[in-house]
Amino acid sequence: MADEMDEIINEFIVEAEEILEQLDPLFVELEQRGEDPEIINEIFRGMHTLKGAAGFLGFQNIVDVAHRAEAILKKLREGDATINPQITDAILKATDVLRLLISHIKAKEEFKEDLSPVLTLLDQVLSESSTEQPREETKNLQQEAEETYSLKQEQEEKPSKTEETVAQATKEKEVSTLRVDVVRIDKVMDLAGEIVLARNRLLNLASKLEAKYSGDENVESLIETTSFLDRVTSDLQLAVMKMRMQPLQKVFVKFPRMVRDLARTLGKEIELEIIGEDTEVDKSVIEHIGDPLVHIIRNSIDHGIESTEERIKKGKPAKGKIVINAYQKGTQIVIDITDDGKGIDVEAVKAKAIMKGLVTLEEAEKMSEDAIINLIFMPGFSTKEVSTEVSGRGVGMDVVKSNVAKLNGYVEIFTEKDKGTTFRISIPLTLAIIQTMMVQVGDEIYAVPQSMIEETLRVSIDEIKEVTGQKVLTVRDKVLPMFMLNQILGTFDSNEGDRKYILVASVGDRRFCISVDAVLGQEEIVIKSINGINSEECGIMGATITGDGKVVLILDLAVISRKVLNVK
Repeated sequence: MADEMDEIINEFIVEAEEILEQLDPLFVELEQRGEDPEIINEIFRGMHTLKGAAGFLGFQNIVDVAHRAEAILKKLREGDATINPQITDAILKATDVLRLLISHIKAKEEFKEDLSPVLTLLDQVLSESSTEQPREETKNLQQEAEETYSLKQEQEEKPSKTEETVAQATKEKEVSTLRVDVVRIDKVMDLAGEIVLARNRLLNLASKLEAKYSGDENVESLIETTSFLDRVTSDLQLAVMKMRMQPLQKVFVKFPRMVRDLARTLGKEIELEIIGEDTEVDKSVIEHIGDPLVHIIRNSIDHGIESTEERIKKGKPAKGKIVINAYQKGTQIVIDITDDGKGIDVEAVKAKAIMKGLVTLEEAEKMSEDAIINLIFMPGFSTKEVSTEVSGRGVGMDVVKSNVAKLNGYVEIFTEKDKGTTFRISIPLTLAIIQTMMVQVGDEIYAVPQSMIEETLRVSIDEIKEVTGQKVLTVRDKVLPMFMLNQILGTFDSNEGDRKYILVASVGDRRFCISVDAVLGQEEIVIKSINGINSEECGIMGATITGDGKVVLILDLAVISRKVLNVK
């Protein structure tokens, strides 16, 4: 019976977290749109469901908070009160407390919170929102309280019946779904990765046997079997990947509340628009992308968007706007965070960097505008003289860069004075198994993510020109800078020859060429991390085992692009 009750409580926790997760953005939307019966009803139903489920299980502290919040929502629902910032603040405070109470249940903690402040606040808001017949309202509240108490008493007298009722409801809800521990899914993903490695080895061996014993009946059968295994492995990999995929809405759902609260704190008017929240990414991305996005949004609210008075003076709308747009581009997931603020002052960034000793005056004069803007990602950099509770204390944007780098992604900044700024985060669709191009430099073989390669070319050394000390190559009427991979990595000189293989790389809006000795073909690989290796320093994101059993390093072109292009 104890195990069954634990299962019921766990189901309650999951449902309660889902309800509370949806309430914050609904309230922000309601506050922006004004009276909307559908939104009010949805919020009311969520709070009522939460109160009822807590009552069944005897969590009276949750019932006390939810009941008062529900009473306020009932007034909104019946038209006896109108939505205003005070009501919104009170209900949001209630959801914060409910979230805290549920976290104690989840952790099986006996710690008791002091609920008197939030209960007093809710009672006060309820009293102020009463427009008629307060005595009758008090009576109705008392009657509801008695009904809740009666329901609790019935639950205590008939626990088995209650458990059966909740269990039945849970069973009906999960007819088409099954909750699986994430650890188990991760284990399946690891096994799928090992199968991919084994598949690659078999394909390589089968290819060699076919070349040596062409026409042999057993070899032909082996080729047919390995081809089938190749297809099944790809399907298995795709199926496991989809099991791990989750919509970005899980991350985005907290931003409307955050933008509202920070805007009110700073006395600004800011509208948030979210596009592409249904875009799905690997669960590991969901776990790590939240912090970078929070820092960028806070930065936009505090540094980017001007005060209402300043915006009006500039002829802008009084209300600022932040747009979060997520979409898939090839094998990359791209998240744009755009604000219509004052943009980044390049000269101010340059001056601050020189003052802090991050760059010398001579270095700053040689740097491109993009390189100067990217200095904001350096640890401790801030153009604000006085730190605030919102913007932090000189930290934040370096966290964005490091966290995105952990996801094998990169960040770009596009800014225009008095027009606004866009932070663009690009990350791989999956972090475990990727398509790569295998290349050779001297005796070494490297893997380059296919998602960052536009095309491969073979050119004669006569086509490679030099402009002001920089090798360049004309590709489709565009002059692109060209770099030797062995020089980038600091390895031995490449093999000399009349012709070179060229990788035309594309990292965001940056295009450049990399010269290698040979292009060996595409291969699907499993990324293995290397302890003690800092990708930001060496441009290596990990290693893999190829089909012929060799350990090959995987290059991070996002880091390499910054190393070779920003020293200008």
